[in-house]
Amino acid sequence: MQSLLIISHGSRRETSNNEILQLTQTLRKELSQSYPIIASAFLEFSEQSIPEAIGQCIEKGATRIKVLPYFLAAGVHVTKDIPDEISTARLQYRSVEVEILPHIGSSNSICGLIGNMLDTGNTHGI
Repeated sequence: MQSLLIISHGSRRETSNNEILQLTQTLRKELSQSYPIIASAFLEFSEQSIPEAIGQCIEKGATRIKVLPYFLAAGVHVTKDIPDEISTARLQYRSVEVEILPHIGSSNSICGLIGNMLDTGNTHGI
């Protein structure tokens, strides 16, 4: 069974972490046919570490996990920390395929998204 794991930095601000949890809930509704299991994890400052989230996905029946780094730039978390965590998970769960997707900021759709936000006035103060 295919699953999606969204990994974000995590924040000391609970409302910031809640944004990721809400995104995860929305994606569960919108992508449930393709991804019956959708979870989120945080690198720092919040509950649900990457190993915990991967373990929970597997307990729910995941045999393939796509990991989406929810980051705009390819800093150390995207280039080292997340790959290191995934390497460890691959060793622990050899029968599960774990694939790291490109980080959000690398998408060609980012410029269109920014343009759309500006055109619709949906900028939330940016």
